[in-house]
Amino acid sequence: MTGFPASAGHEFDRRAFLRLGGVGVLAVGGLAVLAACSPVSPGPSSTPAVPATPTPAVPATPTPGQYGSIAVQLSGIKTIEFAGEYLATTNGYYATEGFTSVDLIAGDDATTVEAALTSGSALVGLSTPALTAPAVAAGAPLKIIGSIYQKNPFCFLSLKEHTPIAKVSDLKGKVVGVPPGLRAVFQGFCTAKGLTSGERGSGRFDVYVVPADDDITPLEHGRYDAQLSSLTRGPVRATFDGYLPVVLGFAASGLPFTAATLTVTQDSIDTQRDLLKAFLIAEIKGWTDAINSLSKSADLAVNEFGKGLKLDLFEQTSEAAAQNRLILTDDVNENGLLAMTRELVDASVETLAAMGTTVAAGDLFDLSLLEELYLDHPELVVPFQLPS
Repeated sequence: MTGFPASAGHEFDRRAFLRLGGVGVLAVGGLAVLAACSPVSPGPSSTPAVPATPTPAVPATPTPGQYGSIAVQLSGIKTIEFAGEYLATTNGYYATEGFTSVDLIAGDDATTVEAALTSGSALVGLSTPALTAPAVAAGAPLKIIGSIYQKNPFCFLSLKEHTPIAKVSDLKGKVVGVPPGLRAVFQGFCTAKGLTSGERGSGRFDVYVVPADDDITPLEHGRYDAQLSSLTRGPVRATFDGYLPVVLGFAASGLPFTAATLTVTQDSIDTQRDLLKAFLIAEIKGWTDAINSLSKSADLAVNEFGKGLKLDLFEQTSEAAAQNRLILTDDVNENGLLAMTRELVDASVETLAAMGTTVAAGDLFDLSLLEELYLDHPELVVPFQLPS
């Protein structure tokens, strides 16, 4: 892959970025492309990563409004990150699959996705194994049923103009801005890399942490040395602001796990299986459209779903291109969107253990709904042109 740094410490060339229109060069580099072998789904001869329940009879085509209204807890504010959900709404896929409405609830620092699911305020949530696994280990009855991203999006963003951080050892003695909702992700990274961390002024640590949010202005003003961010967002924003980002990716540092994972309760799997399959079908269709139409996705983010956030259309289009590089792989072309291979599941579980959370694959993942869905609807597996 090309675009974002091919190695952890490589810098952006702003002029090249702007010359190429910002889309073609916004590939997410520095990400370890995970092994693509034995697929978890679909195919009668494949072995699922977790035990699959017996395949039920194929349900009849949903009737209008059959499943009523449901709520989906998003992991953040309504940016391009949720383009597939926007297209599933706008193009009527949720309605076609039997929902009267699907309420997309923007995330904030007050409530985690996992808490929203266990409290019953949402039926489906978009999260990451790095946050869901600790909740499961603590007894939360949650399962990941699919993953939009196939690659780890997390990174430490720094700037060449201030304090470039190109490798893990460069973090020592530095101050890192961390959004409250990602504190567990940050702490897991430090645990995996043997770094001590703590609040600035509270003792001697390898890395000092201060609160931050999605805005990288404090980083640009030098108030801290690096910021925990997403490869699809922070580096793009910094480039637009005229800085040269330096990116230390989690995957490039040996920590591959997914994100934008679709998470539900075990009870919903047991009692609302057909509803969840209908939702997954709408998701697959919505994300298929989003991947194939960056401009439409960005327009919906800027002018409809994220209206009021003052999002920039060109920036959101560029982030959509970068996002596609987290989503599209050879495995997706073979097995379908949202599916996860055994190798991807195993890599995620091993990474979580290194980050301090030990959880069995079968306790965290249930990919049987997707397996059944793709067996019943092989037409949903469509080929994409992979980003170069």
